[in-house]
Amino acid sequence: DGDGVADEDDDFPNDPTRAYLSHFPVSGRQTIAYEDMWPVQGDYDFNDMVVSVKSTLIKDAAGEWLSAEYEIALDAFGGGIESGLALRLTDVNKANLNSNIISSVSGNASIDPNVSNGIIVFSDPDDVRSQYYNNTESGLMSPPDTVRFTINFASNNGASYLNDFYIFHRLERGREI
Repeated sequence: DGDGVADEDDDFPNDPTRAYLSHFPVSGRQTIAYEDMWPVQGDYDFNDMVVSVKSTLIKDAAGEWLSAEYEIALDAFGGGIESGLALRLTDVNKANLNSNIISSVSGNASIDPNVSNGIIVFSDPDDVRSQYYNNTESGLMSPPDTVRFTINFASNNGASYLNDFYIFHRLERGREI
């Protein structure tokens, strides 16, 4: 395809704009569980929000990030506080990146205008649940709903980044956990 990557090493041998594909985690999903009472210990059951995440990352031949596709399943929601889910891209030390590397977001999420390199996955679990469930006790069970979105990257010089997922109190937006 003329991108300089040998076809046997090129995950997209017929596309000169894309070359490498990776998954995080490599197999399965990353599960994240939250206790929404922070900084108070609360009931410490970590079922206030439980999500599982899988992402697919695409780079070009020069090692520049092009896009990241996310699938986030809302596995359980048992919190008494109205909470949303967000994502911030950080450097490998969990510090802010030097510049905004996100050019756009498509799908079921949006850029957070108040957080550099931030994405609001959802502000309210009811916005993503097709039917009411909490999956934390018998009687209120359902297969989890999945949110899908794609981050398109601006020029980033192949900068490494980490996903920093957190929940936030919907009625007290600055309170992030």
